[in-house]
Amino acid sequence: DVVLQAQILELLRDLVDENRMGLLLISHDLAVVTEMADRITILRGGEVMEAGDTARTLSAQEHPYTRQLAQASMHVPERRKRHSFSPLEGEMSPKATEAVVSGGVTSSPPAILPTKARGTPLLSVQNITKDYPARRTSLFHKPSPTRAVDDVSFSLGEGHSVALVGRSGCGKSTLARMILALDEPTSGTIAFRGETVTGRDQASLRSARRDMQVVFQDPYGSFNPRRTVEWLVAEPLHLLDRKPGEAERHELVSQALHEVGLKPADMRKYPHEFSGGQRQRISIARAIITRPKLMVADEPVSALDVSIRAQILDLFAGLNQKLGVAYLFITHDLTVARAITDEVMVMHEGRIVETGRTAEVLSHPQSDAARALVDAAPDLHRAIAKRMQEQG
Repeated sequence: DVVLQAQILELLRDLVDENRMGLLLISHDLAVVTEMADRITILRGGEVMEAGDTARTLSAQEHPYTRQLAQASMHVPERRKRHSFSPLEGEMSPKATEAVVSGGVTSSPPAILPTKARGTPLLSVQNITKDYPARRTSLFHKPSPTRAVDDVSFSLGEGHSVALVGRSGCGKSTLARMILALDEPTSGTIAFRGETVTGRDQASLRSARRDMQVVFQDPYGSFNPRRTVEWLVAEPLHLLDRKPGEAERHELVSQALHEVGLKPADMRKYPHEFSGGQRQRISIARAIITRPKLMVADEPVSALDVSIRAQILDLFAGLNQKLGVAYLFITHDLTVARAITDEVMVMHEGRIVETGRTAEVLSHPQSDAARALVDAAPDLHRAIAKRMQEQG
């Protein structure tokens, strides 16, 4: 996460200074490079495109490829705003409002109350809690369970994009698994399309799973390497009420690949024949083939370089407009959250401690947890300006 990243970068600086070492930093994060490196060398296809003082090189951007990387680092997809349903305009309990306004995160901040929205929300999470049993260390000591998610409530409307941000281990992925009905909550309820999905058997979850898909962080690890792209993309089709025939399945896969910018001929290939960005496109094709209403994206661009990341974010934005897919983006990258989401929820130690419009929360964070994330997040413009000021 960005807070831990900032600590590690500071540790590297201290070690370099104390031991008078050199540091060779290999990265696709230009903001981090600007903060850390005196000089920069920009490579493309094994050749040096540009090299020189970091701040001056990234400020002047004389080479077209340097400009391309800088623009991709701060890329914001063009998105048409949807106003039919505002997913996070629910009210907070008085104590929760007080905690946010005071700028503090209380020791046990109250949950966000369910959204009072027009119509039925696509996803409604009410007072969800998840406890994991602790390991017993002796016969005489009974440890307390570990609470991973603590009394979380929120709603998400059709076609909207919401970010769930927070430090590693704060409960983001656990909450996502419960939303996807992969884990059962200890208490609370989750409703999807107005129907409760908690506590139901696998057979009765079939239609919900069809309309609720996931894109994982690692586009390669989520594939069976022994299967062709056609088989992989068609995998969710077993959730349909009527199984498509071979010709229809072939056509559905072809259409899904086309929608994510790949060719129908690609369906005969295997995952190892594609780049990281192309594999993530395949995973998105697999997610949209059933025409879901909700897509849960767990760090979907963290493994990609900035240029490919910009393309994937554009793809997400385009699918949101074309298919009306709602997104729950789980990320610790605030640049991604700012670029692709309408609203943001900040999670800290299992609780949602701040919610609101993404631009407002990230520009004027009120809770300690949100401020820590914003302060630690690298910013290219800010890093260049600081470097130039230090150099006079």
